Amino acid sequence: MIKLKEQQIKTLKPKNNNVLVKPAHDTSFARGIILATEFQDMFHATRIWEVIAVPERLVFDLNTVSRSKREYTGFDFSKGQKTFKDSSYKIYRNAFSMSHLTDMELKVGDIVWADYIVGMHNDESVNTKQVIYDIDNRKHYALLQYENFILAKRNNELIPLNGRVIVKKIKIQKKGLEIFDGEEKKKVEVVFAGTPIRDWRSNHLDVNPTRYSGSVVKAGDIVQLDTAILHKLEYDLHNELDNELHYVDNHNIIAINQ
Repeated sequence: MIKLKEQQIKTLKPKNNNVLVKPAHDTSFARGIILATEFQDMFHATRIWEVIAVPERLVFDLNTVSRSKREYTGFDFSKGQKTFKDSSYKIYRNAFSMSHLTDMELKVGDIVWADYIVGMHNDESVNTKQVIYDIDNRKHYALLQYENFILAKRNNELIPLNGRVIVKKIKIQKKGLEIFDGEEKKKVEVVFAGTPIRDWRSNHLDVNPTRYSGSVVKAGDIVQLDTAILHKLEYDLHNELDNELHYVDNHNIIAINQ
């Protein structure tokens, strides 16, 4: 944890795709109650932040460099010595690069949502260089990677970030009740659609990656996903929007129902 005075924090200029944020409200803030038999981090971790400062630009770099390594291959009994093989591999040159190419869409004052795991790792109780403590006001800030943000709120506008799409499960009428359609787990309705990412850094550098092209979808579209796993945007204790909202990455969309 880095301890600074309020005036020092105000002059910080984030770099390397970091965004300076502070919790939008106290994690003790809650709407309603839930019944739980054990403590669950996802219900209590900070997920909603306020943007304090943004980097001048986002860095996305596909350039690579080659590295060599020597691998043990066995033992040559005729020579009485170990045998080795030299090989090479590639790594990305810029360790601070975004994993995908997108535009900077955040502005100071925006309210942003991030995954609860990000909140857990950047809580005021965590002693890392990403956490900044305001010794004047006894508040904590965090430097979070831009690509960790899911959604931004600016006045009454909601802006999905990093190619994310905000969706909700489809409900059907069954025996007079409105329930979620369990037979169509991979089919969802688009609520808010962000701008698709334009490129990405493959984990397989020895294979020429296919250039990424996301699906252009809009609110109201019924889309088919390649996975039945949906990520919940908010949990009941701290929801500001609709607690039935989920998010997916644009590349998880494989078809749009006509």
